[in-house]
Amino acid sequence: MSRYQGDLKIEIGKDGAAITYIGGQPVLDQGIINAVIISLFTSKPWIGNIFARKAGQKIGSIFEAETRKPITSQSPNFIRFAAESALKWMKDKNGLNAKITVDVKNPASDTISVNILIKSPVIGNANIGLTRYAGNWIATAEAN
Repeated sequence: MSRYQGDLKIEIGKDGAAITYIGGQPVLDQGIINAVIISLFTSKPWIGNIFARKAGQKIGSIFEAETRKPITSQSPNFIRFAAESALKWMKDKNGLNAKITVDVKNPASDTISVNILIKSPVIGNANIGLTRYAGNWIATAEAN
């Protein structure tokens, strides 16, 4: 696979999101992890949706907005719903037939941990961990 095919490869670290460039060209990725990051962290009113011909082609979610609200006892439920809604296309569209499990925990007053397990006979499996400490996200992911 060419590094010039797919979507921008986005990596989330303790200092924010990063895009890698090689020879002046952004590295692209066709993997499921990148699709999850884009689905979760793209806002609903994303300007690129103007090019979508059908409503089902539009991307964007309320995931990040939900995680920026003050943490309450209901926050894990709201965040789980936002993540499941953002990733619903993997179940419904493109024949991915993915089974998605989202687990959200609030281990400390300023921390939200989200673990997403994706199993698909078409695209394989992925385990994505996202943790927000205060205002910063850290991501870990593995796919096979």
